[in-house]
Amino acid sequence: ESPAAAGQARIVPLELVEAGPLAKLLCRFVGHIGPLHSPEGMQGAIMETGRPRIVLASIAGAASKVLRKPGWFYEVTGPPAAMIDDVGACAVPNDHHVLFGPGDPDGLASELATSLDCQVAIVDANNLSGAWVVGASQGVDRPWLERVLSDNPAGNEDQQTPVVLVRRTEQDA
Repeated sequence: ESPAAAGQARIVPLELVEAGPLAKLLCRFVGHIGPLHSPEGMQGAIMETGRPRIVLASIAGAASKVLRKPGWFYEVTGPPAAMIDDVGACAVPNDHHVLFGPGDPDGLASELATSLDCQVAIVDANNLSGAWVVGASQGVDRPWLERVLSDNPAGNEDQQTPVVLVRRTEQDA
């Protein structure tokens, strides 16, 4: 999903992201990994989803930590916040940027599928949380694709494999 977003110019240099007080406060509660642990990454989430939703999501996130049922923050903020990558998640030369998720990922996948004459999926895959099909053209089996990409076979970080060809074999059918 990162190359798709970068291709749509949904990438902002850190110098242009001025983290406000809310972002500086909330990023302290995220932990040491994840894109929203930096003030700039959290500010990106505020920019994408709005201040009221982030505050509500933070309350939900705090409750989910108490109840030991993580994930409520992203349930409230939705995909735009979940797709943000910040300096810790971006590869060179974009390692000094905040990268937002692609706009209209289903539409982009459909447009690419028409141009390429094949099915297309836009996937957020990493070594920590598996794979998530954020956009797909018609006919893509999202659950199957997430399952086969869940161990992130294309690698993460320095592997830099933004395009992966996937096809079913007789074993997968």
